[in-house]
Amino acid sequence: MLVYAITLGLMIGAAGSSAADRDAREEALADAPIIWGVPIDSGFLIFKGNYLPAPYVVGTRGDELFINDLPIKTEHLYMRGWGPGGFRSRWRYEPRDETRGPRSQDSGETPSKEAGETSGRGARETRRESSREEFERREPPRPLPNYTARVERQLENQALLIVFNDDRAVFVPNGFEVKTLEILLGGEPRDEKTQALRKLGFDTIESARWHELTGAFQPSAELAARVEKLKASRPVPARHPVPATELSKSLRYSITVIGIVLGVVALGSLLSSRPDSRAPWREIDTSGDSIPMVIRNVAFVIVLSFFDLACTLLARGSDGFVEINPLGSGLLEDPIMLAAFKVSSLLLGCGILLSLRRYRGAQIASWWLCLVCTILTFRWATYGSLFLV
Repeated sequence: MLVYAITLGLMIGAAGSSAADRDAREEALADAPIIWGVPIDSGFLIFKGNYLPAPYVVGTRGDELFINDLPIKTEHLYMRGWGPGGFRSRWRYEPRDETRGPRSQDSGETPSKEAGETSGRGARETRRESSREEFERREPPRPLPNYTARVERQLENQALLIVFNDDRAVFVPNGFEVKTLEILLGGEPRDEKTQALRKLGFDTIESARWHELTGAFQPSAELAARVEKLKASRPVPARHPVPATELSKSLRYSITVIGIVLGVVALGSLLSSRPDSRAPWREIDTSGDSIPMVIRNVAFVIVLSFFDLACTLLARGSDGFVEINPLGSGLLEDPIMLAAFKVSSLLLGCGILLSLRRYRGAQIASWWLCLVCTILTFRWATYGSLFLV
């Protein structure tokens, strides 16, 4: 019992000494001066519902980050490429892992495996503890050298930093900050603003935080003026010079007729030959009309896809036109890239279907793909007929 009591007392004393040393280091860090950067006249900062005008000065003190004397909790700051541990992980000491057993100085022989593992493990633990203590005494934790630079770079690129009431922070990157600020400055109801902010794609921020921000945010004339000035300084993306409503009547009529004819012929082919979907997809079926059906469906897919591409290029400048393909919608302003993307995807898919045409799965897939292209063709026929009235 006496041995246990002495051991327990030593452990409590060591823990108390460690806690006291840690408290002393924290007090010394709190008394340390803040290292400030240069003022930044760009970017935006909304701190717990209040817009703070520029300039912004970023400062650091140990692991703490400040912007204009306001503390920013780095562990709650979300930014693409930054981990949840903030910037301290880079200065976490990792000693070298010396796994080779020491050689005997007398005999020159390597110790046995069991002895080497035991002695090596104990030596590594001892070296790790002593090296860590020496490192913390010699090199106290400090922020990444490029952490402040990254925050400053975001502000210089007109990014928007939003700090919520629970200290959660998010950087709205360049390209989305104007839209975000326009929503906050708008006169729409609070619920509509919340839904609009959610649609911007920040999945890490819950609706409750956006709803809280829209209720606490107070618009200012200075912020509205900065947003308008920023919008005016950016080039407006060029639209297609010939909108769909200005196409000639003969061309619209041709699109409608061609779409109806192609759609009817493709639909008739689909109804006349339909594969058995109950059979296993890996089953090989070369009987009857199975392989010719795949070739016929692939041919219809190619023809209908080129018709869809031509109609898309003609109608892409219309305000009422919406590209359904989420991958192709970002290429509407570049017709060459849009055509290259759709043609390459089409040829790749059709090549796969033709190479696997003996399998039941490829036969079913070709039938459904042809059906989707037929529905899109009827959509274009309906779209073209709307302008013939």
